[in-house]
Amino acid sequence: MPLQRSRASWLAVASACAVCASGLVNGGCPIPETYNATQLRTIAFRNCANVGRAIADIQYAVVGDTPQSLTDAEQRAVWQNRSEHASKACVRSTDLRRVPFPSMEDLTLSASLAVDAWGVTIMNGSECCTLLIPPYCIEQVLTAPLFANIVPFAVPVLLFMGSVLASFCVTKRSAQEAKRAKMKKKGVEPPKLGLLDRMLGRDRGAPSPDLQPEFEKMWQKCALRVLPGASSAANSASSVFMELCDAFDFQADSVRNQFEHFLSLWRSQCAMVADRFVEAKLPVEEKTLLGTAL
Repeated sequence: MPLQRSRASWLAVASACAVCASGLVNGGCPIPETYNATQLRTIAFRNCANVGRAIADIQYAVVGDTPQSLTDAEQRAVWQNRSEHASKACVRSTDLRRVPFPSMEDLTLSASLAVDAWGVTIMNGSECCTLLIPPYCIEQVLTAPLFANIVPFAVPVLLFMGSVLASFCVTKRSAQEAKRAKMKKKGVEPPKLGLLDRMLGRDRGAPSPDLQPEFEKMWQKCALRVLPGASSAANSASSVFMELCDAFDFQADSVRNQFEHFLSLWRSQCAMVADRFVEAKLPVEEKTLLGTAL
């Protein structure tokens, strides 16, 4: 029984985390749909209790005469306005719960009003208190007001940076194409360019080394060479690695190491597939073993 209760609690936490993440877009704190009537009442009561304590602290700071008191008139107005809105939301939330035999829709609305009164109004969207177990609240680092303030400035900056990068690439590519055209006129075959070379307009000093013979030697030392279809599989694998090397200008030593690692993983996976056939008391299908292992 304790295990089931613990599992249900953690499922509630996961559900609440998911809905709070989705609610960041519209600035609210959605209530998980899996909550029952008792849980909705608990969430509403707990959030409105937070609101009540916060309003008492705010009133003390506004009317008090201590070093911690709010002396800025604008800040006092802001917090008084938040207090009024949160208090009205909690009053309505309480009224919905006090109705005889309230429906699930009323209880959900009551909980939503209380959660928003605390998390959105008082805490300015920085947390959602929709959890039934500690820590009860989920912090939202990227709040809706902060997101709304960042986007208008971030979008123009990103567009400007993108235009600068595009201009740089176009200029470099024009110079690259002119240089390669001169080499062809002189009868010199320019080196093959990879994808990044073409995008960034950079010249490669020397063509990529031909690693195909080395790949073939590695394959001949590998136990996979005796399986049916090994020759075509080896050619396909080595061709893919060579294409990646040319496209992204990888270092030759790195490509060799990765190909060797790939063969080791492939060999291990083939052994695992064969073991499953043996455990099931079935004949090992060697003809399809290489493809299945991939």
